[in-house]
Amino acid sequence: MNRGISAAAEGMRANQLMLDVLSNNIANQSTVGFKADGIAFRETLESRLSVRNGRFERPIGEASLGGAKPVQFTIDSVGPIVATGNPMDLALRNADQYFAVSTPQGIRYTRDGGIRPNTQGVLVTRDGYPVLDASGSPITLTGASGVKIEFTPNGAVLENGVEIGLLDIREGDATKVGSNLWAGNLSQATTPSIEVGALESSNVSVLEALVQMISIMRQFESAQKAIHSQDEMTGQLIQSLATR
Repeated sequence: MNRGISAAAEGMRANQLMLDVLSNNIANQSTVGFKADGIAFRETLESRLSVRNGRFERPIGEASLGGAKPVQFTIDSVGPIVATGNPMDLALRNADQYFAVSTPQGIRYTRDGGIRPNTQGVLVTRDGYPVLDASGSPITLTGASGVKIEFTPNGAVLENGVEIGLLDIREGDATKVGSNLWAGNLSQATTPSIEVGALESSNVSVLEALVQMISIMRQFESAQKAIHSQDEMTGQLIQSLATR
């Protein structure tokens, strides 16, 4: 194994993963409540060479067993909260809180607080998922025409001034499952905090992501050149050995 080529190829794979993550972040910069992802690297695994042929010998140094492994994580900061003036729009102020919704895959969570009643009078998200109350049931209006729907900062749902439910707001560590949804073993929020008439924008910084992409692409090109150089050196070595 050519360790130089192997290390450069490992770096290219890591760069490709970072480019994929940044591209996804940029594509979702206008998605309500979207949380950007980032990439971190575990420390390279090293082994001290102290045993040889089953016998203890004086250490001769440390050898890397491979490049640093990239680990994807979610940046959980709260995105900018933008006032919409629509009383049906809700923004969660706390980064670890989510609205509980019902999906075909079971209960999931979202930070997209754009809630509307559907034709059956059920409160749903913009993707059509029923919003759940604290008992785990969809919140349904009486069906009367001209009803006034209000939300309070602690999640109470009012219909013509009468409370008909309490939003099931959960908190804890959640994992992205796609389509702006999250999953996890979350507990009911002890102190939910909602801004009514506003939505949380994504926490993606497009300018920062573009700068990172340029830097990563340069690293990718450098790794390609390193592989080419290593390949040429290997070829020259083989030729020199063949002429002996």
